[in-house]
Amino acid sequence: MVAAWYRYRFAIAVFCVAVLGVAHLLSANDRWPLGQTVRIDGTQPKAGHAYIANLPLADLGRDKQPVDSFLYELRIHRGLRAFDGLDQRWGWLLAYPGLRARILAKYPDFAIEHRELIGPGNTHDEDIRDLGGGRYIVWDGSLHYSASDSRCVVLLSH
Repeated sequence: MVAAWYRYRFAIAVFCVAVLGVAHLLSANDRWPLGQTVRIDGTQPKAGHAYIANLPLADLGRDKQPVDSFLYELRIHRGLRAFDGLDQRWGWLLAYPGLRARILAKYPDFAIEHRELIGPGNTHDEDIRDLGGGRYIVWDGSLHYSASDSRCVVLLSH
């Protein structure tokens, strides 16, 4: 009975390691899910709703075709504001306020990052300028985009 229990635990451990290995291989591949993450800094406003940022990777978007990509807008909440979503979910639990207070006392600069997918991508420069709404295109070594906060954008491309 005990030996069967250990075999069962060993099988679960091997399965977990195999799943992690497959996930690592899939995420390392350029086709799945994405090959490169680029944090966009140094944006400059263009006309209308549009911003432009030069991409730090020299080979990204240098060809004549737009690059398939996803653009995320980052929102970083620090301190007590980082717990807003958790307050709604766990506020009824008696131990939660004490745990939250301990975390903030030990780590006063505690932060949670929220990513929101914006788009559509590969749109025309005129639509980005005139319509805004998160439209973007990666082309000619730069990112042309519209977002509510021009400084907090991450580009994921393959």
